[in-house]
Amino acid sequence: AQNAEEVRTRAESGEAEAQYYLGVMYKTGDWVQKNDTEAARWYRLAADQGHADAQATLGNMYAMGVAIPENLDAALRYSRLAANQGNARGLSNLAGMYEIGLGVPQNDVMAYMYMNLAASRESRPAPRRIWGQARDEAAARLTPDQRAEGQRLALEWDAAH
Repeated sequence: AQNAEEVRTRAESGEAEAQYYLGVMYKTGDWVQKNDTEAARWYRLAADQGHADAQATLGNMYAMGVAIPENLDAALRYSRLAANQGNARGLSNLAGMYEIGLGVPQNDVMAYMYMNLAASRESRPAPRRIWGQARDEAAARLTPDQRAEGQRLALEWDAAH
């Protein structure tokens, strides 16, 4: 088991996984004093090195204005970076943004496509079930042609990534 100082040392040396984990520690208050601003700083360092979970987390923080000012362009950019690596949380972020038109034009077909992709990529049972339910709820709002379009777009996205 690692302690907070070991993680901090690795994070300060530039290791993206340790930077992300240190961000998680600050976000949750595990082994360190809870500090969302410090969490965002460490997530950003990891995200800028291509760490997909950090990118998805930071995208969500920017979208919600948590510990950092709301910035929908940054939310979209970081969420797309994570999604383009097949990260389920990044895909879910994009689904939510399209569902309500947050930083992008509202588009139920795109929301369905991204939620479908998120549910198919998630390995953890609880999020997979939640995202599957969200996908099914999104599908219920679509016409059969729109559902078919969302499924076609998801297949194209899969082929490109």
